[in-house]
Amino acid sequence: MIRVLVGPPCAGKSTYIAEHAEPGDTIVDFDALAKAFGSTAHHDTPLSMRRVVHAARHAAITQILMGRVENAWIIDTDPTRMMKAQYRRAGAEIVLLDPGLADCLQRAAEDNRPDWTADQIRRWYRMRKTA
Repeated sequence: MIRVLVGPPCAGKSTYIAEHAEPGDTIVDFDALAKAFGSTAHHDTPLSMRRVVHAARHAAITQILMGRVENAWIIDTDPTRMMKAQYRRAGAEIVLLDPGLADCLQRAAEDNRPDWTADQIRRWYRMRKTA
C-alpha cells in the first residue's frame, strides 16, 4: 500500500507517519532526507543540498510507483495534477491532513520554523481556495 500525505506545512504529516507506519515501511520525507544528507538546518535546507534531496526524493518516489516496495509513505505537501494522476494509477491512498490555518501557524511559531514557513502555510490555504 502506498499512502501519500498531503497538507500544509506544520499539518502533522511526519507525526502522522511516525504514529502509523510499520517497521520496514519506506518513508519519503524531504526533511528526513535532508538530515540524512547532512543538513543541520531546522526545516531550512541550504539550496545546494536541496537540489540533491529533491533528486533523491524523485528517485525514491519513482521506485515506489514502479512497485519496488510493498508499503510506502510519501509526504507531498501539494502534489501537481500529474503527480496525483501517477499516485492514482499506482493505487495510492491520499491522506489529507488539514488542521486549519490558525493551528498550522501556531505550530510553526512553537516549533521555531523558518520565517518563510508562515507564508508557505498561507499559500497552501490560498491555493486550496482557488482549486
